[in-house]
Amino acid sequence: MLGFRESKWSFNTSATGSLSVEVLAASGGTIVLNDPDQKEHEFTYGTFGIGLGIGFKLPKIRLAKLHLPEISMPTIAGRDIGGSVATRDFPSTGSVFMTRGFQGDELSARDFRGGVLLLDASAGVFEVAGGTLMLLGLNQAMLISGLLASPGNFVLSSALSSARAGIVTYGRSAALQAGAGTSFQIGAMT
Repeated sequence: MLGFRESKWSFNTSATGSLSVEVLAASGGTIVLNDPDQKEHEFTYGTFGIGLGIGFKLPKIRLAKLHLPEISMPTIAGRDIGGSVATRDFPSTGSVFMTRGFQGDELSARDFRGGVLLLDASAGVFEVAGGTLMLLGLNQAMLISGLLASPGNFVLSSALSSARAGIVTYGRSAALQAGAGTSFQIGAMT
């Protein structure tokens, strides 16, 4: 359906932040890409959606006669929370693709703007490794109306087919996390 083709654009760096409360997830940040002429372009995005995770039980630490308390993840009003942050200095890499929805020979900066569908997965204890797939340049009206209708419908399929670009990234972040999780989010990139 998406038919990825490699683009001459290249991933430079990113800075991201995310927050989750129970199954609700939100993230945002900046992605820096280099166009085929190596000129930097900075894009900002924000997304929200749902996520699922599993926690790792952290052991109690005992040193000689010193007993440290058991470490546990914080809660807000009894709800599990998590979050992560990565500045541009954190290690990250990525690839940029054109999708079947893009009919030209090469992407331009405007092709990255518009609706975003983000699939994310990460795992770790305080230092987290993760990967993200972003579909970019989606028709925002079709994306929202497709998600509000029944799953597997024609409108959502058409919205996904309208994606012009894709970015796959891998990187590390500092996180309020002890476990593994994944999320599905929608939003916009400017």
